[in-house]
Amino acid sequence: MKTGAFKKRVLLLAASNTALQAMGFVYRMALTACAGAAALGLNSLVMQIYSIVVSVCISGLSMAVTATAASVCAGNNAKAGLHLLLKRAVVLYCLLWLAAAAPVFALRGQIAEHALGDPNAAGTLSLMLLCIFMTGLENVFKALHIGSGLVGRCAASELCEQGVRFALVILLLTRLPHPESARTVFYIMLGMTASELVSVGFLSASFIKSFGLSCGVEGSPRGAGYAELVRIAAPASAQAVASTVFASAAALLLPKYLVGFGMTGEDALSLIGVMNAVAVPVVMLPMAGASALAS
Repeated sequence: MKTGAFKKRVLLLAASNTALQAMGFVYRMALTACAGAAALGLNSLVMQIYSIVVSVCISGLSMAVTATAASVCAGNNAKAGLHLLLKRAVVLYCLLWLAAAAPVFALRGQIAEHALGDPNAAGTLSLMLLCIFMTGLENVFKALHIGSGLVGRCAASELCEQGVRFALVILLLTRLPHPESARTVFYIMLGMTASELVSVGFLSASFIKSFGLSCGVEGSPRGAGYAELVRIAAPASAQAVASTVFASAAALLLPKYLVGFGMTGEDALSLIGVMNAVAVPVVMLPMAGASALAS
């Protein structure tokens, strides 16, 4: 890759990430007013479960698809190779998603009661699994685009998706009653799930525009096999799962220990909501450039 093209793509992603962070700050301000700190605390606990599932079925596979797509594009018959890679990546993703989602769905009641502290959040966990499924499809298409050098479309897709998500969530919370935190968090997850349809549709249309609806595979396009995907995805997924499980376990245990030190359950959730909605995003500001460079 030429240095100029590399810098251009990094700057484009960094600008997109910075814009997303700015949108996120405005969104969290509105969300705090509409939802309340306690609901945001419960939502942050739900997102810990979300992160664990994502680390199993998405993190490593996305890295593998990006690297493999770049290899395929460097060889002959790139269009056929990318279509084959898409099919195999989706098959692997569905298997991984089923493996991660099945136990969460089966134990959603116990997870909601014991890990989240609110049995009424079980419905949100079910919706969360659908949201993750759509997110995984989005990430497969996004990885194909980045590996193919189509970085600008990923940035545009993410901006559209998050804009729709923010608008839908605020609209749901201002138009529909949500007297308890569990209902509020369900509406937040519903907005997230609906917005994923936008990004999946956008990136699917972009892929079809660039590479066609289908392409007959002649011979064996280089680097588009299951072995290449698994070789890259397995260690990356293992590392992601290990780090996420430890971080999420600590976050899920925090409310219990805050209550043990004398806080009420609602006060503990409120504190966690403020921390995750305000403090953590400020600390993560430098990641706009770092994540762009990594991608």
